[in-house]
Amino acid sequence: MEAIGGFASCALLAIWAVGDQVFIGVMGGEASSPRYSMAHASTLVPIRVTFMYLVSVIFIGIIVPSDDPLLLGGSGSAASPFVIATRNSGLAGIPDFINVCMIIGILAIALESIYLPSRIIRTMAFQGLLPEVLAKCDDKGRPRWALFISAIVGVILSYLSLSSGGTTALNWFISITSASFFSNWAIIALTNLRFHAALRAQNDKIFSQNFAWKSIAWPFAPIWGLIISSMLLVCLVYAAVNPSTDFSAENFFEYMIGLLMIVGATIGYKLVRRSRWVDPAEADLTFVEEGDDLPVIGLREQRLV
Repeated sequence: MEAIGGFASCALLAIWAVGDQVFIGVMGGEASSPRYSMAHASTLVPIRVTFMYLVSVIFIGIIVPSDDPLLLGGSGSAASPFVIATRNSGLAGIPDFINVCMIIGILAIALESIYLPSRIIRTMAFQGLLPEVLAKCDDKGRPRWALFISAIVGVILSYLSLSSGGTTALNWFISITSASFFSNWAIIALTNLRFHAALRAQNDKIFSQNFAWKSIAWPFAPIWGLIISSMLLVCLVYAAVNPSTDFSAENFFEYMIGLLMIVGATIGYKLVRRSRWVDPAEADLTFVEEGDDLPVIGLREQRLV
């Protein structure tokens, strides 16, 4: 039972560390040629993630002993297994190089964490879920109010690490973000299956158009995504209940608050917006927003710029 609990906790922490890769879809909305750019990115990103995370973790697991005193008793960057591995190699300057790479990576994640929320805030404002002023952009297409809010919230949250309860706050945020990540995966996988069902029901020929891209792993990929998301949901509930220890309400909500927030927001949206389950044969595949020149999914040719 303790092994299952340990796996559940590690799985949730790993999701938080790897992060969400749906930024491809968000950035695709600002690409000049989304059909080409998103197909290219969707092919390369899984390879990069596999190399950066899985391959590096395998090598670190081989090089760094699990009982290394620096790994267990170190603090800050000194406890990083990458720094320990390079330090054990005896190569001068390599640990400093790894620290520089880590700083650059952290800065990149910080910029992404400001960029993505600003676009999501603008989209929600455009759909009427937030004040309309947040949807306004400057002459270069930047949603400045949404960017301002994202930056301010990010700066405030970053200072939580300086407080005495910083670790507790971090654990709560890990739970919220982990739940949102695998919930997004499940929603994207289900949406993908429903989208293909609509294409079949309406005999749509979108994949015969220029630069149309279809995953070679379909339908395995979305089905696998649903299975993994379901497994992670079980891990989340198990870690919250944790039968191997005495039940704690604080521990339960620490793990479940993210999922409860998502379920509550979904139910609230359904009650307010009165949205319904759409029949694939009736799904609108050619929806055009006011002012758009091309359909979002559409049946016309898209010129590659």
